[in-house]
Amino acid sequence: TVGAAPCRDETILWIVRAIVQYYTRDGGSNDGRNDLRVLIPGAGLGRLAYEVATCKDLIVKGVVPHVEANDSSVTMIFAAQNVIKMLQQ
Repeated sequence: TVGAAPCRDETILWIVRAIVQYYTRDGGSNDGRNDLRVLIPGAGLGRLAYEVATCKDLIVKGVVPHVEANDSSVTMIFAAQNVIKMLQQ
């Protein structure tokens, strides 16, 4: 939501900006591929994974982010699955 934007900026978006800055500083990976693989441990509901996977700054530059989010809490995994299902509808 719009009301949660300041909180996201402080807790999540700075990480996304750091990933963009790090990955695009030398023009991408050293082997010429434009794919970015990111593992997000302890992902909770997956907001950080979602933000990285849908980052327009990467996509515009032709970078394809492959994001894997995991969490050891079965409750969080179940909640994240339900959030993803709601987003897909």
